Amino acid sequence: PPGFAFIVYKHADDAERAVEELDGRTICGRRVRVEHARPTGGKKGGSFGRGYLRQRSPGYR
Repeated sequence: PPGFAFIVYKHADDAERAVEELDGRTICGRRVRVEHARPTGGKKGGSFGRGYLRQRSPGYR
């Protein structure tokens, strides 16, 4: 069944490279769409779904 995932990168350039290199590719026999998280509706402050560019502490894993 179709699904989705959120991946948080430490560096924005790594996230951009993932979009450029993986969007439209076939993985395990399924074509995938890779894109940056978009702002969610209804919340003030323009927050992104699941904290796409949320700051993490240096020890975060």
